[in-house]
Amino acid sequence: MPTRPEWRRTSPVVASVRMSTATLSLALALLAIAMVLGAVWWGARRSGRAAAVAGLVAAGAGLVVQLAAVRANGGDHFDAMSVVYVDLVVVLPVVAAALLVASVLPRRWGAPRLGPAGRAVAAVALLAAPLGFYTTHVEPYRVTLDRAEQPLPAERDGDDTVRVGVLTDLQTTEIGAYERRAVRLLAEAEPDLVLVGGDLFQGTPAQFSANRDALRDLFTSLDAPGGVYVVQGDTDDGPTLDALFAGTGVTYLWNEVVDTRVGDRRVRLAGLGLGRGVEGRAALAELAAAPEGTVRIALTHRPDWALEAAPGTVDLVVAGHTHGGQVQVPVIGPLMTLTDVPRDVAAGGLHELRDNPVYVSHGVGHEQQGAPQIRFLAPPDVGVVTLG
Repeated sequence: MPTRPEWRRTSPVVASVRMSTATLSLALALLAIAMVLGAVWWGARRSGRAAAVAGLVAAGAGLVVQLAAVRANGGDHFDAMSVVYVDLVVVLPVVAAALLVASVLPRRWGAPRLGPAGRAVAAVALLAAPLGFYTTHVEPYRVTLDRAEQPLPAERDGDDTVRVGVLTDLQTTEIGAYERRAVRLLAEAEPDLVLVGGDLFQGTPAQFSANRDALRDLFTSLDAPGGVYVVQGDTDDGPTLDALFAGTGVTYLWNEVVDTRVGDRRVRLAGLGLGRGVEGRAALAELAAAPEGTVRIALTHRPDWALEAAPGTVDLVVAGHTHGGQVQVPVIGPLMTLTDVPRDVAAGGLHELRDNPVYVSHGVGHEQQGAPQIRFLAPPDVGVVTLG
């Protein structure tokens, strides 16, 4: 069983000398506002065209300076995305508002003047502020219960349905009311089997120590006739998960296969590790070799394992990891998925992939650390997939 750094992405030493992403983003946003407005004001003393050109040049230069500052601060691509996000939801509307106000100032001040088209564009840009508030403070906490149904092959023994509860990517730094609400929402759906797809916690070792008991209590509060099973995610440490749930009703699986019963159904479950390696493939083979009448389910953090399963050998693959893209754009779909499965599968929900049903959860939480902590058109969820 491989080990991973416990519940963190950066060391305490690095974290102590780096400026936090939030502080850096705010400082760079103020710098960008000053650069763009100063350039536009300077250009306006010459001509409207000069003001526009100066503003665009300043915006481009400001972005280069911002990205260089992120790199110098030891940030990664997530930190860079956070700075750009603040540009869109803070810098853009502030600059637009300032230009609209400048348009009504006395001409002797040399303020830039927006024409009708410019005022219309600036008015639209103002909408970025409420949109930013929604994506940061509203949608990330609108957790819902997603339901899906998948028929079982006729050769599976039994008549009862199997309600598979799915909870993935809690990815929190503190167990609070929101996390308890999400787990309670799943518990109230009374699933027959609960599958937890990893990424339970994403904080520092100190934060994990402070929340360890609450985290264990949260998941052991789940109760299902067929059992509660969890696999490792990218932010988890396997041995720590194993120790966390030792002696409880929650079973940690690492490339292991277990058999259980739900009503009159026999169920075989394969809990897969992170890497698509030999041990995981052996677990999938053992799953495929189950007696013909047995319901076959695979639980994994990353949906990529669905690409390894032989066609028609699994009745349901359950995964998380993608957060539904966390940000989706109409028509385009998720902007980033970090997986090899097709984008429509990574976007979430129940799909067919290589003749195997695959359910990808949006997850409950969102990326922490330096990443923009947002969701847009990819709200968090817990799921219940009814097999029968």
